[in-house]
Amino acid sequence: MKTELRVLQMEEFKIMKLVKHICDKENLSFYMIGGTLLGAVRHKGFIPWDDDVDLAMPREDYEKFLKVSGDYFPNNIFLQNFRTDPDYRYFITRILNKNILVDERRFKNTDTSQAYAAVDIFPIDGSPDSKILRKIYYGRVLLRRYLISLCYRDTIDSERKRSKLERAALVILTKIPFEKIFAPNGIKENLDKLLIKNKMEDSICSGTIMGAYRLREMVPTNMFGTPRYYDFEGEKFPGPELADEYLTHMYGDYMKLPPIANQKTHYDNIKIIQNPPLTLP
Repeated sequence: MKTELRVLQMEEFKIMKLVKHICDKENLSFYMIGGTLLGAVRHKGFIPWDDDVDLAMPREDYEKFLKVSGDYFPNNIFLQNFRTDPDYRYFITRILNKNILVDERRFKNTDTSQAYAAVDIFPIDGSPDSKILRKIYYGRVLLRRYLISLCYRDTIDSERKRSKLERAALVILTKIPFEKIFAPNGIKENLDKLLIKNKMEDSICSGTIMGAYRLREMVPTNMFGTPRYYDFEGEKFPGPELADEYLTHMYGDYMKLPPIANQKTHYDNIKIIQNPPLTLP
């Protein structure tokens, strides 16, 4: 599995380099975030057991990237989000390599377990500066997130740590056929309009609220700042200006390795259909 994992990482690294190439050509900003940034700072590359890539772009750059990136993609690379595919279950954008098949571990035994190797791209959005309005805003965003998850209840991550109240609520709510009551894509479109309202550059607090850590991913905007470059697999990639503050906020003592039991991958059964070189246009 270690050999397969490294092959997957290198295929995702090719997509990272393609994203950087497009952003350099189009004068767009992006940042490594989450585990990808942690890998850059702690390991100067991928976390040894990590098998996904998280990148983020200020909303205006993100929207432009969605419009222009297709002109740069070779045949085996494509972009997918809820705008491009009505059957797509996620809110975030993914750039996928259709030559690398994987099974997503948390969706095991569902018809959505098989997927392509991918790099995730999140928009960075702001939030209201008023603490009261920010709490209301967060509540509105999280409500829509929960509704989307309940519409796809067969893919809810059952292994994720949750409070007793949240677990109890899920037991009840997953019995309700929300997908027959709500149109999931309608919720995503409504959520997108809500997120776009607050610009990063005008906000004290910004982030990737649609990421796995939800509200924890909302940080002081100045943490992102002017992108700084960090070593990643022998090349330089941009990350937040205040990477130490960002990683401490996200992970605490981030230089300490987690217990082996927590060193988990997202994917199983990595299968390479073809492995052509991904050359930059």
